[in-house]
Amino acid sequence: MKPITSFLLFCCLWLSASAASFEPRAGSTIAFVGDSITHQCLYTQYLEDFFYTRYPDLKLRMHNAGVAGDSVRHVLDRLEKDIAEKGPSYATILLGMNDGGYKDFEPELFTDYSEGNRKLLEEMTGKGIAPILLSPSMFDYPMHLRRVDDETYRFRTASRNPNYNAVLAYYGAASRMLASEIRIPYIDLWTPMNDFTQGKRLEDESFTLLPDAIHPSPGGHVLMAYTILMGMEPSRKTVSSIQIQKNRDKWSTRAVGGAIENFTQTDQGIEFEFTAQALPWVLPEKATEAQLRWEMPLDAVPTFQELTKNGHRLSTEVLRVHGLPPGRYALWIDEEEVETFTHTALASRVELQKFPNTPQQKQSLEVAVLNRKRNDEAVRPMRDVWSRIKRIKQKDSDQREKLLQEAEGLRKKAWGFEQEIHSMARPKKRHYRLLRAE
Repeated sequence: MKPITSFLLFCCLWLSASAASFEPRAGSTIAFVGDSITHQCLYTQYLEDFFYTRYPDLKLRMHNAGVAGDSVRHVLDRLEKDIAEKGPSYATILLGMNDGGYKDFEPELFTDYSEGNRKLLEEMTGKGIAPILLSPSMFDYPMHLRRVDDETYRFRTASRNPNYNAVLAYYGAASRMLASEIRIPYIDLWTPMNDFTQGKRLEDESFTLLPDAIHPSPGGHVLMAYTILMGMEPSRKTVSSIQIQKNRDKWSTRAVGGAIENFTQTDQGIEFEFTAQALPWVLPEKATEAQLRWEMPLDAVPTFQELTKNGHRLSTEVLRVHGLPPGRYALWIDEEEVETFTHTALASRVELQKFPNTPQQKQSLEVAVLNRKRNDEAVRPMRDVWSRIKRIKQKDSDQREKLLQEAEGLRKKAWGFEQEIHSMARPKKRHYRLLRAE
């Protein structure tokens, strides 16, 4: 196909490859397939935090299937044992970084990638797995160039082509066309990562999402998780909405995403009980407690707050109360004083996800901290074992079997954590009080 024809076809298909609404069923497993960027267990951890707390009634299961150094060919080799046998309903696929060899564009490598991608997607759909194809992530050549004289830089002697980020963009465009052709969801990570970096470098030329030019920092993983969620169009983008209104002398209540009970008016204000169907999306301040091979700062929360606008996107909890006498009112949830609001602010709209001291925020943070422990102690070690399995030659079947058993033991350990997470993520009935403040 001539380049101009390819480009025109790409433009025609630009809008047709998109993700359908994400509507999982009870007990569904979501797999995250990829290379070392998935093996890091960070963007996947943040997605898990969202799914556990937004769909607590479904008890979703998560399976990380990332292996450092993998290309499409490697994933095809382990598709049955590492992915299909786990019975996922959905699988995100993040590959390409290793497929291009960190070189300028080479047709042979591209052919291997594109043909392997097609085969992988066809085999997944044939096994009843709904694939969600992700573009390759960003390669930060300026960061690589900045660090080549840094003795602590693990890739300082590696050959890296200045055009490799553009090569990955081409791979992503081809993936988009393939996704459109076979009618599966496609999500572009390359563009938002580059746009975010370029914007930040207008203020600070040393800014990077990729401390080693390849592997994202926790902030980069937040951007990836956020982009994936926005592309997946989850059926539960918001948490809840509480609407209370007084018409003449009668109060009326309405809730979306939960149920209001036992509403009463008191001399000091109003009170009621509310049980939500979900919890807000919250991340722990520290991304991991483990020692990672990938160097990086560990705080992901500032980037999370920036991207979600303090939770306004993907995690809104609305409280609106119209009809209170003029004045200021302290909001209490259970035994926690959240904040003081004017009657006009309450009549307009208060977004509770902005306040980290609410009991539901604290409960969600407990879930995220436990999930971090799950990833540190079970999931990432399991992926380390799969890295060792990849290096086993076919004739060493006994050693391979031992490693497969070790990986399965770690998977069961992760499932033990997951069962505890499912219990912890169940929203509790909360007691709300709005009391006139002195």
